[in-house]
Amino acid sequence: MKIRVMGTKEECEQARRYYSALSGDENVKSVSISELYPNRNSFNIFRIYIDVEYYSIAASPAAALNEKARKTR
Repeated sequence: MKIRVMGTKEECEQARRYYSALSGDENVKSVSISELYPNRNSFNIFRIYIDVEYYSIAASPAAALNEKARKTR
């Protein structure tokens, strides 16, 4: 999954922390986050690029949710 986040420097840093925390999830194979880039023609809006790679999950999102719920019981 490729994600582009645009916002203030603080918002981008918050997104960086959020997506970095996903690396500990058992379904996540890898997380990579780019450096902070300033948006063109803007002094206060920045962007970061995030790439999250998941392990293969069951055929449907519902199956994945059921599996996660089962593990938390």
